[in-house]
Amino acid sequence: MIALGIGGTWVSYLTALEPYRPIFVGITLVILFMAFRKIYILPRQCAQEDACAIPNYITKSKNYILDSHCTACCFTDFPLLRFSLF
Repeated sequence: MIALGIGGTWVSYLTALEPYRPIFVGITLVILFMAFRKIYILPRQCAQEDACAIPNYITKSKNYILDSHCTACCFTDFPLLRFSLF
């Protein structure tokens, strides 16, 4: 972290955002739900020559959404789990 220029003093300013954490988590959940809905629920309407008609593109999109959901869950649940892990 020191090589990136991120020190303890800078990180300590982020604790000021802790009261707003539920708002950030709520916004994150809304965005993830909208992405899930777009990929899995809404029917695709695309022409044959569009990128969304390629099966490999659809699979990659689903994998990216799954990865982002897992990452977001890890980041939002870590403060709740840190006391039981350490």
